[in-house]
Amino acid sequence: AHAESFAALLPQLEQGAGGNDSGALRVTVGKLVRACGPLWRASLLLGTVCAQGGAGVALPAGEAADCDSIGSGGGGGGDDAEAAARTCAEAAAIVVGMGLERAWEIKPLLDGRAIMAATGAKGKVVGEMSAAALEWQLARPDATKEEAEAWLLETYSAAPAQ
Repeated sequence: AHAESFAALLPQLEQGAGGNDSGALRVTVGKLVRACGPLWRASLLLGTVCAQGGAGVALPAGEAADCDSIGSGGGGGGDDAEAAARTCAEAAAIVVGMGLERAWEIKPLLDGRAIMAATGAKGKVVGEMSAAALEWQLARPDATKEEAEAWLLETYSAAPAQ
């Protein structure tokens, strides 16, 4: 499922390569890398191959799959494999350029306790607020805890505490 998400994301990553690092793209990429964890490059690789229609890519037996290995060695993909490897490497470089290559390690600025203390909210709404706060944070890599709390209070000021 993550490989398919990366395949669908490739056109947006290519558009974002021109310095058009939109907050929405950062959020999408950050959430996907967080979901994949350390295996995000493998998911990106599979997504790239899927987006290229399989590309006739075959890895040499026992070789680890990563963006650099599909265009080399005894694979049978030729130009298609090289194009897939190039696309994969470019997309990975964009993710790295966004500073999201280890997104699963990003600590939320506001955890559940901080959200409950700031808003008085309880129950499932705290989880929803936490997810929204993380998305806000992913879109703003230089944000501070104070800015996150101000955004949270502004965004959820009309929401009743549960």
